[in-house]
Amino acid sequence: MAYSLCPLRRPNAGRHNPDPDYLRALIVDAGLSVQDAARRIGISENALRSHLEGESDPAPFVVQYALEMMGAASWIKAWRRLPESGRPVLACYRHRTGRFLTIRAVWIAAHSIEAAPDTEISDYDAETDVYYEPEGWYESVDHWDERTLIAVPRSSITHWMHLPETPGG
Repeated sequence: MAYSLCPLRRPNAGRHNPDPDYLRALIVDAGLSVQDAARRIGISENALRSHLEGESDPAPFVVQYALEMMGAASWIKAWRRLPESGRPVLACYRHRTGRFLTIRAVWIAAHSIEAAPDTEISDYDAETDVYYEPEGWYESVDHWDERTLIAVPRSSITHWMHLPETPGG
């Protein structure tokens, strides 16, 4: 089962999801071993393994939230996993000078976002008679009430991470 791993946000026990598959995905997303994750959140490795294997009571929300925060505050390799289509993230790429630079970007999956009527480049789906934004990474530039997307070569984005929640979010 695929899970949408959450960005940095305020705790809300109403979002409690103790599903062991979700918790395992959070640990993978953070790039940690079970042993390291347990040590960082202050529980025994055996206790965490028992939550991950569904052998004990469901993991409490504080365990889930700690795992979410460890993953959300980490750079995720773009080849390993892409963000949710259309969701703004912080992305990192290697400039031709060799330096890493960061941009606010979005990943757009194929046939997931309809193209604006004035878009010059789009993918046409004859089956649905709809024009879509081409699949790929785009730098996201916000100007007051409009957003501009500038195509970024797919191979140039190496890592990404969730944006934090906005103030008052």
